[in-house]
Amino acid sequence: MNRHSNPKVVARKSSSLHSSGSQRIHKKSLAMKEIYAMQKYPGPLFRRLPFARIVKYEIEEIQQRSRTVAEHIDYRIQFDALDALQQAAEAFLVDLFAMCQLTAEHSKRVTIMDRDLLLVLRIRKLFGLQ
Repeated sequence: MNRHSNPKVVARKSSSLHSSGSQRIHKKSLAMKEIYAMQKYPGPLFRRLPFARIVKYEIEEIQQRSRTVAEHIDYRIQFDALDALQQAAEAFLVDLFAMCQLTAEHSKRVTIMDRDLLLVLRIRKLFGLQ
């Protein structure tokens, strides 16, 4: 009995070849799955707690820059105000990336690049849309 006639060896070889090829996930398909999942999700794109931390950090930065008195004031943000700010930020970013996608398509490309973002920001600034 030679090694080619042993069915266990042949089965292992064929299953290992098929399993490695079928389980390969392409980056494009993974990105598309993430996009479809985010489009189906009705909630906010950013998590609330990290967004709240960023807002509080920016408030502290503005307070430090404009501080004339040495006292420190703690600000509290209402939930509805933070929610409105988060919705506005998400709407702005979605609109910005949609415009970036249009500029990439105009350049006959599929992928958006930093120059698309810079062009969109320049056009928005030119027409006073910021």
